[in-house]
Amino acid sequence: MGLRRAGERALALNAYASSARFFGGALELAPAEDERGELLFSYGKALSRSSTPDENALVEARDSMLAAGDAERAAECRAILADLLWRREQRDQAFAELREAAAALDDRPPSYAKAYVLSTLAGLRIRADQAEPALEAARAAMAIADELGLDDLRADALNRIGVARTTMGDRGGLDEIAQSIEIAESSNSPESIRGYFNLGSMAANLGDLSRAAELHAEGHRLAERFGDAAWLEYFDAESVYQLYWAGDWEAATTLADRLVDRAGRGAARRPELDGRLVRGWIALARGELAQAVDDAGRALAFSRAAGDPQNLYPALALRARVHATSGEEREAAECAEELLGLLRAQPSFPSFWAIDVAIVLAALGRGDELFEASSRAPATRWLDAANAYVSGEPGQAAEVLAEIGAGPEEAYARLEAATRALELGRADELERESERALAFFRRVGAVAYCRAAEVVLAARPAAALRP
Repeated sequence: MGLRRAGERALALNAYASSARFFGGALELAPAEDERGELLFSYGKALSRSSTPDENALVEARDSMLAAGDAERAAECRAILADLLWRREQRDQAFAELREAAAALDDRPPSYAKAYVLSTLAGLRIRADQAEPALEAARAAMAIADELGLDDLRADALNRIGVARTTMGDRGGLDEIAQSIEIAESSNSPESIRGYFNLGSMAANLGDLSRAAELHAEGHRLAERFGDAAWLEYFDAESVYQLYWAGDWEAATTLADRLVDRAGRGAARRPELDGRLVRGWIALARGELAQAVDDAGRALAFSRAAGDPQNLYPALALRARVHATSGEEREAAECAEELLGLLRAQPSFPSFWAIDVAIVLAALGRGDELFEASSRAPATRWLDAANAYVSGEPGQAAEVLAEIGAGPEEAYARLEAATRALELGRADELERESERALAFFRRVGAVAYCRAAEVVLAARPAAALRP
């Protein structure tokens, strides 16, 4: 009993790794069958936030609770298992567990387990681009949490409500995410980590990378303090983008390599996509086309297998851009058309991937299709920049991207502005935009884009060369 009590104390303090060790030790002592189920539940719950989650422990705990007729604990176990399955990109299995959990508690009175299941369901629906049903589930969870005075779940549900509203274009949702952080911090709850992560992600998706980096840095600090390895994996994935956008490409490449390698061995599979996207962009910029083709192809294959629209948008956009760079216009058009079809069917949050698809559509002379496909999508600064780019205003796009803080995309747009200035005979604009693009490209070693900018500069009108 001593190990079990120690595990419970550690879990109450959110010391997940220590808690897992204590519960694991208790399980090794061959407890009675009725106690084993309880221990497995606590062991699996603690491990789910560690670097070595154990799906089998959660499955065994779930089955033990079901056999004992403990519907509440079995449903909570299913929700924890569903979150782990989603992190492993097993979307269908995750939803199946949650559907069973919700059905088992549907006719039961309000409880912690019921609120937890509904809030977890809301989170998975958000990730699946199902904002409206997510909002419904989150509000139901919030009502239970308010009724029972469950601050942890109030913070969680309010977070989900805020994310769902924001992804639907309602900026008032940002205030609700901020409120969820206040509630979590006032009770020293690890739910504050989710709050900082989601508020930072919303800032990044809307087009404020500086604010996103600040929020994610605070969330990362809290994840380290609470010892939550699961959240630390997600913050690493966000860091690879921050390094790329800031122009620290050596560090970005090192971290991207680690994300790709770790995804094959760890609990979270999504970081593989993040690593491949960043590696693909850098490879394109450096003229390493074989590497870009490989990463783009694997990113798309991964995203199709996961079946998650949030994965498919950036993967299709990168694949389209790689095809376009390779001179494969038909294949580039096919990827772009698939992405636009998804956007028409289910208006999503146009984020950084909008720039890749804008570059492709502009090159194909089909920029107007982006306007049409995104007409019902929530407004973001990324979409503003993409629409300016396909409208033949790459200089304007570059200014928006500078405000966003997206250095590579800004430099690429300036290169395109210089090219247009050459066509129009605007020597001053050509030189100004080329030099600004080159300054960034030289700093990060983007040799392919450097060559393109130098060609444009060399072709400037002879009149511009006179003293």
